[in-house]
Amino acid sequence: MTDGFTLADRIVALLGHFPNGLTDAQIASQLRVVHDQVNSRCRTLADAGILHRDDFGRPIMNSLVTELPRAEIRTNPSHEWYWEGNVLAELVRYFEMDGWVFLRGDRIMAQRAGRLLHVESKGFPTKRSTSDSKPPHPMEQAEAWYADSLLKVLRLRQDCPDDVVGIGLPDFVCYRELLADTSETLRAMRIDVFLVRAGGRVDCVANH
Repeated sequence: MTDGFTLADRIVALLGHFPNGLTDAQIASQLRVVHDQVNSRCRTLADAGILHRDDFGRPIMNSLVTELPRAEIRTNPSHEWYWEGNVLAELVRYFEMDGWVFLRGDRIMAQRAGRLLHVESKGFPTKRSTSDSKPPHPMEQAEAWYADSLLKVLRLRQDCPDDVVGIGLPDFVCYRELLADTSETLRAMRIDVFLVRAGGRVDCVANH
């Protein structure tokens, strides 16, 4: 369900800290990327209704649209509870009940009381998780997915040192062992862990 922390995500996260907005040049400077890339992404985000580009004066100011409408994310009973889409849906429900307002409809990026939240979520491998003729063992696949999530949240932490950053996973022994193996890193980098159980309960291990 998630495809990493893109430039568009970084722009949205940055603007969350600047309610009065930033110009394309200021965003490019803050994120250390090419101005033309920022301009293109900001136009795309504006077309999607996520950003407001105020061209009344020059240069154009970019600011987040508040109270964004988004498609409701629901669990899918035709899939196992630990399927990634169902894990994402339960996490969204959990965070919304905790007062977070979502800035994106396709991933966990939200704000509450001036703070931003980013959570990278994964499921547990199923027969439908891969199109390979000889799929890897579920434990091997889960370890690869966890490694991918860990890399992404470490990048998130580097880009967003003051935000809440976490990993969301279904509650499996395999994932608990991987979390234990990397617990010191998670604590040092202030990465929270959210474990989704069968039935929808979410357990949080806060490290921030």
